[in-house]
Amino acid sequence: TNETIGIIPVPSDIRESSGMAEFNPNVDHNRKHHYLASKQGTRKAILPVHTPAEYALFKHFMKTDDAFGTRSKGPIWPQCVQVWNTYADTHEDIYYKLVEQLKTYHAHWMVTLNVKQSKSLSSTARRPINEAARDPLRSVKAPPVLQKSPERNSVTTGFNPVPITAPSANNMVAAQRASLSPSNQPSDSANAESSSMHSPIPSSRHHSTLPQYPAPREVAEEIARQRVAHQLQTSRVPNKVRKSRTCRKCAQPGCPGSQRVSNCKNTCRDCGKGDCRGRNTKRPDKTCSEGWE
Repeated sequence: TNETIGIIPVPSDIRESSGMAEFNPNVDHNRKHHYLASKQGTRKAILPVHTPAEYALFKHFMKTDDAFGTRSKGPIWPQCVQVWNTYADTHEDIYYKLVEQLKTYHAHWMVTLNVKQSKSLSSTARRPINEAARDPLRSVKAPPVLQKSPERNSVTTGFNPVPITAPSANNMVAAQRASLSPSNQPSDSANAESSSMHSPIPSSRHHSTLPQYPAPREVAEEIARQRVAHQLQTSRVPNKVRKSRTCRKCAQPGCPGSQRVSNCKNTCRDCGKGDCRGRNTKRPDKTCSEGWE
């Protein structure tokens, strides 16, 4: 394929004025980012300032090289890019740069430099504030941490009475007898035990087998379900039965004049005329002669 995925080749005049060497596939095919370099047409790839070695090199040039600016003048960008690319030819982690890429990083460099200078000039004024903010004694006045683990809130009072019916003693005896059907009865060696179970259960045991009332949480959930069901039932709006449309002239439901009065072939219900326009739909209680006045 000949697609370059948006990679624009560097024109030869810009490459030569920037001090970049041309890509040689016999020599440069093993370099890092060689595909990008081959599409750009340069020995090394043209990338923004992004490696630690490039950060350190830019800082070194800003301090030592006059092309990157002095106190009396700013950077001379054509010379800066030539100095940079000449150095990049002999170092592995340094890549080619264009003038625009050096200008972009130089703007970022100046912002960072101004921040450092501002912090350096205000260090004396900020020192007591930093010491007060980082003083470990400030935590002495902090409230103690609760030792008790948080518990989930549960409502125990204020519920509406919920009818909960407990089974009677007779029903419990019948249920026990049903569980001891012939298929479920024990062997002959346990007939005595089976007969004792068929005997009437003492009333003192009825209280121990009655189910307990549900917990408050279960009661609250049941009340909430009943309330939601009641609200859904009461909030449903019944569908209104739409009144059939009639002709305003003859008042007959099946008349074609129910859509357009000019389609009506009948006489008017009020005046009896065939060419009448009928009643006014905005004043249906008035006759044809009164509703249009």
